[in-house]
Amino acid sequence: MLDTIRSVHGGGKHLTAEVATGIALNFSEDILTPREIEVLSETNRTEERIESVPEQRIVVDDDDEGRWLGHGNIRFGSCGWVKLSAVHTIPADVRSAGVPTMVAAAATWFGVLHMPYVTAKDGAEIYYKDWGSGPAIFFSHGWPLSADMWEQQMMFFASKGFRVLAHDRRGFGRSSQPWSGYDYDTFADDIALVLETAGVEDVALVGFSMGGGDVARYISRYKGARVTKACLTSAVTPFFLKTDDNPDGVPSEVFDGIRAGLLADRPQFLDNFNALFYGTNKNPGAVSEGILKQTLQIALLGGIKGTYDCVGAFSESDFRPDMAAFTMPTLVIHGDADQVVPIKPTGAAAHAIEAAKVDGTTRYTIAAGA
Repeated sequence: MLDTIRSVHGGGKHLTAEVATGIALNFSEDILTPREIEVLSETNRTEERIESVPEQRIVVDDDDEGRWLGHGNIRFGSCGWVKLSAVHTIPADVRSAGVPTMVAAAATWFGVLHMPYVTAKDGAEIYYKDWGSGPAIFFSHGWPLSADMWEQQMMFFASKGFRVLAHDRRGFGRSSQPWSGYDYDTFADDIALVLETAGVEDVALVGFSMGGGDVARYISRYKGARVTKACLTSAVTPFFLKTDDNPDGVPSEVFDGIRAGLLADRPQFLDNFNALFYGTNKNPGAVSEGILKQTLQIALLGGIKGTYDCVGAFSESDFRPDMAAFTMPTLVIHGDADQVVPIKPTGAAAHAIEAAKVDGTTRYTIAAGA
């Protein structure tokens, strides 16, 4: 529901309410023409698929006969964009209460059409889930997946009295697939925008694999704003790549091979990658066939450009300076048999950094055989 009105701008006959989702509700005394909207019976809506639109927008007009006439372009997640037409009778008490109340009521009624997206400075649209109520937990997914990788954890915590949020990183899932912007500063800015838009003030940040870098860079870049706790699980932090001063890291040739595999046959490469990801090359019964299929499906929803560019981002980004900004209680979880993100340069090193802090509070959990 669009239940947060940021502001109402007045000017002559035209009033605009900017709601927290970025959708504009425009009130005008001008009556829409038949070409602009198909007026149906009360509370009816029609939808027509369209190829592309410049912005997500609902225009709502008061026709001076006690009705709202709404039309515009709405994005319904992975279903794409639709052109919407709708009509709704304005309740008498709302109509008599004045424009601000009308704006809020219209936002609520038309808000059932909303899918949660935020628009970044470069125009990229970032999709996020926001479930439940209570203390907030934000989950950042691994490569090459989306928020859907967290479905079991989100169901569990939301049912236990927590508010859970997770986004699709740009280039993946239901988010935009821009040509550029696949760097951790931009990823941190995208998360900050989601948290701000969702009105989250106190949150535990959880990052898996590549998402651990999101957590580290956000905490560093935003000086820990809003963050009460952090969790790095099988994360690429503090530094993944083998260099002279990080001899336990993974050789660059490994990441070159990943990029080559993506360019040669991305679907097959990602299918093969599942065996390392879940360890089924060593333990065939580790997960079900259904989970393997679901994981491939999620991965293939991502675009090749983001999938390719993020290999460089998560392998070459040095988060050792970012780790200094962790002043909140931090949980580090890592498997000692991780074939994708080896524990020594990542989980073990992250724990060592945190444990060395005089005022640091860290807990380190090693998952044996995982």
